[in-house]
Amino acid sequence: MFRGFLRFLLLVAFVQVPCLSDTAAPCADGALCSQDAFSEEPITVELEDEAGVDGVVEASTPPSHRPRLPDSGVFLRSDKMIFASDMFVSENLRGPFPYHIGQVGLMGTPDETVRFILEGDAVDQGIFKMDWHSGDVFVTQPLDREKTPLFQLTVALVDPSDQHVGDPTPLVIRVIDQNDNRPLFSQPSFQGQLPEHAPVGEEVLQLSAYDIDDPSLGNAELRFQLIPPTAAFDLSHVTFDIDPVTGIIITTSNPTMLDREGLENLQHEVVVRVSDMAGGDAGLFTTATVTVTITDINDHPPEFEHRNYELSIPEGSLGPVLNLSISDGDEVGGENWLAVVKVVKGDPGSNFEVVTDPTTNQATVFVVKPLDFETNPAFQLLIRADNLEPVIPEASGSQRSSAIISIQVLDINEAPVIIPFHTVLSKPEGLPAGDRLLSLNATDPDYSDQMVRFSVGHDPAGWIAVDAISGVVTTKATLDRDSPDVDEDNIYTVTILATDNGIPPATGTATLHLELSDENDNAPSVSPMGTWVCEDAEDITAILKASDSDIGTNAEPFSFRLGQGGHNLSPSYYYLGEKGRDVHSLWSLKKLNDTHAKLLPQGHLPRGYYPVPIYVSDSGKPAQTTKLVFNATVCTCTPGEPPDCSHATMTLPALAQSLIISMLVTLVLVL
Repeated sequence: MFRGFLRFLLLVAFVQVPCLSDTAAPCADGALCSQDAFSEEPITVELEDEAGVDGVVEASTPPSHRPRLPDSGVFLRSDKMIFASDMFVSENLRGPFPYHIGQVGLMGTPDETVRFILEGDAVDQGIFKMDWHSGDVFVTQPLDREKTPLFQLTVALVDPSDQHVGDPTPLVIRVIDQNDNRPLFSQPSFQGQLPEHAPVGEEVLQLSAYDIDDPSLGNAELRFQLIPPTAAFDLSHVTFDIDPVTGIIITTSNPTMLDREGLENLQHEVVVRVSDMAGGDAGLFTTATVTVTITDINDHPPEFEHRNYELSIPEGSLGPVLNLSISDGDEVGGENWLAVVKVVKGDPGSNFEVVTDPTTNQATVFVVKPLDFETNPAFQLLIRADNLEPVIPEASGSQRSSAIISIQVLDINEAPVIIPFHTVLSKPEGLPAGDRLLSLNATDPDYSDQMVRFSVGHDPAGWIAVDAISGVVTTKATLDRDSPDVDEDNIYTVTILATDNGIPPATGTATLHLELSDENDNAPSVSPMGTWVCEDAEDITAILKASDSDIGTNAEPFSFRLGQGGHNLSPSYYYLGEKGRDVHSLWSLKKLNDTHAKLLPQGHLPRGYYPVPIYVSDSGKPAQTTKLVFNATVCTCTPGEPPDCSHATMTLPALAQSLIISMLVTLVLVL
């Protein structure tokens, strides 16, 4: 009866009753309503307790305002109502199964023709079941909240034909969490670093952990704790603490004692435990190992082995001259250990440079510009060693981080300097011997008064002479641009030497480039000197090509012309031909281009041997002319057989005589 009465009170609190006065009053949805707005249709609400129907309440309410009780799962109908509150069941139940977890009720007139039915995926899977008559709900197996924290089902009434009677009512079954999962670290082990001399409270690293149990309960409320080290570990100088809530590990070591160079062990292991249930004794826990490495800071400046160094360097020398050993107490190979050495004073001409070997930290002093005894006979270099990373203020100021290098420059006999040391002269080829080219001077960089003598060094053609004392350079032979010792740019190169009488003697060098201009001193050359053709050929031609050793306007274009005289220059000069005829009546010479001409017969020529005088001239002013005899042989040609030139060929004595005469004639023509 008491339970039914409570349900009645709950129902009355949510049922909208009609207004009792004629004035408008706010309805449940906030609108104004009056008594006329309602129909007089009664609604019967049945209340049921454990024993059955206990009472009936009737109320008049408009059909559009029949309320649903969402929080309690109560649905109002005109005749019956299912009462279904949320149910709770603990995960990991041990049974026995099926296990009773709650009951739904029906408020209204009992009807033996209807029954309850429970619907949903979990029902289809056999996880939940219901007594169709009593409305009792059962779970059939253990549940896992981490897998499914709640189940959403529906309860409905069905008639004997399994047709729903009215709307179904939602039923939510919530799974109550049990502390059945240990907390887990985000990784099995952690690595942290702590700089040496770190102050107390400096953070090393922050650990992270999680628990898949219900975060709203203490089952997932985590706490961190350091596990005290065993006696096997001596952590007297390296100690830590951890924030139980955030998991931040900090150092509690004395900064003075936390000296990396003074510790035997640079890696320290800390075991951390994380527990759920806020670290209570009943909570579950997991441990992880944290390895903390003490890292190096630059608390040791680099130091030279000595404060002062002395050495002597011959003037003019280049390369390494001194090795410097450097020590540093920081971690070998790191930026706090590697030294960078610079010359900070005493090197105004930047003659020196210091390079450090990164594997040994040994510095080497190099001379990068030659030293000159006469300019600066001594140096006093102030050098300083620093690290790539700056030294902490507490460790700076070491006196051995700088050193002084005293250098004496040794005087050596230096070569005289010839002025000018490089000369280019333009001269015409054919310049005769004895022509003065230029005058050279020589100075000696040394302080001592030494004698200097000039001489010719490289002179492949032997054209140049120099006076040993005055340095006057002259020609001693005619200059020829066509010499093989003149390069393709028409330049002839000579070196002149100046040698002092020091011990040992030293020699300076000057270079003379003679740029030779071309003179028309070469006559053209012509090829070929002869040819043979068939007497029945329709077009008997010979192509002549002219060339010249000169260049520019002294060479092409060439002019071609036939020489003067009859064909019978000598009775034995030819073997067969038309004696007595002038060469112009037998041949014509036609120019093809600047370098080629074509020799043509003036008509049919019988088989025979024909010497043709030809003159070829270049474009020089004055021009050079080549006079030659072109040997043309006309042969009888039969298809399929070698040419027959037998009647045109002279006997060996006659041929020799003819060649000699031809050469003499050519010589006479040239002259």
